[in-house]
Order: sequence, then structure tokens, then C-alpha cells
Amino acid sequence: SDTVTASAPSLVTAPSNELERVAGALAGGGSLEGLSRPLLEMLQTATGLDSTYLTAVDWAADTQRVLYAVNKAEMQIPEGLAVDWSDTLCRRSLDEGRACTTDVPSVWGDSNVAAALGIATYVSIPVLDPDSNVIGTLCGASSRPVDVDPLQLATMRMFAVLIGQQIAAQATATTQQQRAADLQSRLTEVDDLALQDPLTGLLNRRGIERWLATALANLRPGVEQVAIGFCDLDGFKHINDTLGHAVGDDALRSFAAAIRTIGRDGDLQGRLGGDEFVVAALLPSSAAALGVWKSRLRRAASTTVTLRSRPHDVRASVGVAAFTTSATPDESLSAADAAMYLDKASRRAAR
Repeated sequence: SDTVTASAPSLVTAPSNELERVAGALAGGGSLEGLSRPLLEMLQTATGLDSTYLTAVDWAADTQRVLYAVNKAEMQIPEGLAVDWSDTLCRRSLDEGRACTTDVPSVWGDSNVAAALGIATYVSIPVLDPDSNVIGTLCGASSRPVDVDPLQLATMRMFAVLIGQQIAAQATATTQQQRAADLQSRLTEVDDLALQDPLTGLLNRRGIERWLATALANLRPGVEQVAIGFCDLDGFKHINDTLGHAVGDDALRSFAAAIRTIGRDGDLQGRLGGDEFVVAALLPSSAAALGVWKSRLRRAASTTVTLRSRPHDVRASVGVAAFTTSATPDESLSAADAAMYLDKASRRAAR
């Protein structure tokens, strides 16, 4: 039972640096460990108990685990120790309403844990959540009889309240952080969808302009170049008019899949709208690198697809522009578009 004999040191003798550490943890909204360790040290110094420690109770697993411990005598309560809740002194203390026991062998002689650790004196104060559920305990133990007075027990209860509040505050902060992260994830998904062409899965006009703005603004002159290809499908209107818009959509999706094959991670493949597509890549600043990329694009822009179980050639006029210095997305697209029209005119003249 709670004892009245005050043979242990008073809490007012706790070293000032420990008080400062507690005050700092409370004022700064520190971690549970940052608050708990100085409190445990103060309790150990004030009560004269061999060990003071904080535990967490897992009701689902029916276990109790030591989170933080201060051991300054032969008795050692190891941090991380997990025991069956049904055999703990804390459970017995809670069940019997006995906060402090100075003769554990006589009172709880059937406790395997107490016998193994050689506990004679035991103090246990529950740590509660905001709904008054037990989530842990603030404990003290000694291998010899130690009288703990009512003032020290009251102080332990106050410390248990502070720890419970800290746990609740951290849980709230964690929940808020998770909600913020979830919200950001949803916003990112919405933003991604806002930049995506729903028919082909490529970037839409907005996504194309954003990619180009970023690449062109961060271009390193003399080291790299931004290559931009503008593709316009030849004869697409005929496919729509003769086979229907659904088949036309299939042709657009097939062409999108073809130009995807030339891209690396981070390259641009997009659909401006209708049958106009844009691809772009950041390349080394050399004519050879641009030539290889242009050849790959032209091969991809001339493909055979299956429409209504029949093969159809899908061809595109292609214009390529390369920028080695900063430019705007409009300037780059206009240059590639002009090159595409020259290619289209050349192809018509060759027929």
C-alpha cells in the first residue's frame, strides 16, 4: 500500500540541470524520450529506487515493453524488455489499486518476473491517453525495501500525466503530418492528371509547356541541347472519315505508343491536341547526338498499326529544332512546328 515514511530524498534536491532538461523538453515540444529520461533521472534521485522506467502496454498482443530506463544500482531493467502482461507487477498493481509495495516477495510471491529480477520494492503509476485508457506505466523498482512517501507518489502521478500528454501531442502531430502527406499525395495525383492527355496517356499541352519551360530555363550552354520534335500525322482525317472516330482514337493511341519507344526516363512525349504530337529530350551538345535522336524519331513516326484487324501505315511529318541557349516554350514549339511544315511540304512534293 502507499507508505507515509519519508526516508528517501525530496524531489527538491533534484539537480538543476535535470529540471532544465525537463523544462526545455516541455517548452520546445520535444520527443517522448527527451522528456522521459530527465523525469526518470529525477525520480531515481529523489526516491532512491534502484531503477525507474517507462513502459508501453500493448493490449492487442497482451505484452508490456520497457521504453526507457534509468538504472543506478545492481538491479538492471533493460530497455526493450518485453514481458507477458498477465505476469507483470504493473497489472497486479492496477488490479489491486496498490501504487507502492515494499515487500513484493510476500505480496506477489508468485510473480516470475519479480523473482527473476529480485524486486523487493515496486511502484507503478498508470500512463493514460486522453480517453483515460491505460497505454503504459511509470515505474520504480528496488532490490531492497524503500519507503516512497505520498508527495513522491503524487509527483510520479504528475509526471505520468505529463508523459501521457506528450504521447498524445506526438500522436496528434503524427496524424496531422500523415494527413498533410496524404493530401499532398492526392494533390500530386490531381496535378499529374491535369497534365495528362486522357486518350493517349502522354503529357497534354500544359504538361508539354511545363516540361519545356523547365528544360530550357536550366539548359547549360555548350554542354547540352534541348531537341524538340513536332509530329503531325499524315492522312489522319481520312482514317476518321472512312473508319470512324473510334478507330481514329486507336490510331492516335498506337502512334503514342510508337513515339514512347524512343524516350528515356525524363524525356518528353506529349500530345498537343488532335493529331499533333511533341517529343523532346535533353542531349549532349553535338551534331552527332542530335542526328541519332532525329533518326530514331523519324523511324518511330513511320509505323504500321492494326485497325479493325487490318494493317494500316501511320506516317507523320516531323520537324526538329534544337536549342543550345535558353528560349521560351512558345519559341521552341514554333521552331519545331515550322520545321514540320517544311517536311510536310517536301513529302507532298515528292509524291
